[in-house]
Amino acid sequence: MRMENNHDLIISGTAKAAGGKYRRVEISGSATVSGDLTCDYCRISGSGKTDGDVKVKIMKVSGTSHHFGNVEAQAMDVSGACHVDGRLACEDLKASGSLKVDKHFTGEKTEVNGTLTIKGNCASEHFTIKGSFKIGEMLNADTIEIMLYQNASAKEIGGSTIQVRKEHKGFSLSKLFNGLQPMLSADVIEGDDISLENTKARVVRGKNVHIGPGCMIDLVEYYEELTQDQEAEVKSFKKL
Repeated sequence: MRMENNHDLIISGTAKAAGGKYRRVEISGSATVSGDLTCDYCRISGSGKTDGDVKVKIMKVSGTSHHFGNVEAQAMDVSGACHVDGRLACEDLKASGSLKVDKHFTGEKTEVNGTLTIKGNCASEHFTIKGSFKIGEMLNADTIEIMLYQNASAKEIGGSTIQVRKEHKGFSLSKLFNGLQPMLSADVIEGDDISLENTKARVVRGKNVHIGPGCMIDLVEYYEELTQDQEAEVKSFKKL
């Protein structure tokens, strides 16, 4: 471990370091940072832990990181595995590995190509995912684009434009292991323009609604237009 001009914290072995304000933090070994951490740039390519709150402009995780407090970032790129015990706030999030948040997530632009787990609410201006997710409470975004590779779930989903598609090329992991197509499960889905495939929900409510193949919906409520694929199952519908 070395500190450069009291502004940079560089750890390449196994070490413990104190939190504080730094310009650059780089962890390529196994390290624990104790206390709140504030920095412009943080890169974790080994195994990093923080036990305080983290405030960073740019964070990159290509190894494994575990944050026992809250994390606030302007931009975050996760290609490994990242676990946040508290809240995560990130303006621009890109995750191609595994990201787990034990409380709530807020963001502006969220792109996930992997696995996302959020125990609380997930709120973002734009939310795009190719993979799987599990959101314990509500997923809310202006634009929601979901490409299903594995099963996904949220208690409620709300947005202006909501699009759910299954991966049509090749095979999915869910189909490989259990012979079933991946499904999105939600209690309520509500938005303006909604287009769904492989979705199971109690209520779908929107202005213009398309229920595509593989859907199982108890009730569809719509204001203007409803279309239904012949391979979809809708128990009842109501024009509002």
